[in-house]
This record gives sequence, structure tokens and C-alpha cells, in this order.
Amino acid sequence: MKILIRTDASIQIGNGHVMRCLTLADALKKEGADCHFICRGHEGNMLELIRQKGHKAHALPVAKKQAPVAILDKKLDYQS
Repeated sequence: MKILIRTDASIQIGNGHVMRCLTLADALKKEGADCHFICRGHEGNMLELIRQKGHKAHALPVAKKQAPVAILDKKLDYQS
């Protein structure tokens, strides 16, 4: 079975979601799944860690800058 996981990490958004997805992918791999991650190549991405854990990681280009997104009164410059 092939599994595709779409998740991002960066110095702005952190890495918790990627780490949770890695835990799931590790468990699926033990059951014979072939897990592929698709992540944007933001600064602070975790593509190498994903590969070191034995999964395939594919980098998407970083989107051109657009207007910052305001979250909890903080402006983040992140594009999904």
C-alpha cells in the first residue's frame, strides 16, 4: 500500500505536525506501507529527517510571497 502524506515544517510554523505524521508513517511502514511525504522546501523543513527515518520525501517549491497571514495578532509569512 502506498501512503501519501502532505505536511510542512518551517522556522515559522514549527515541526509538531511533521513529527506526528512521522510517528504514523513509522507504524504504517511496520505494516508494509510505502510512505511518501510531500513538503514545501521552507527554511527549517524536515525533509532530511523524513528520509533518515526511511521514508520518501518530495519537496514542493516555496510559493512566492503574498500578504502575511495574521494569526493571534502575529503576522506570519507562510504559504501553504
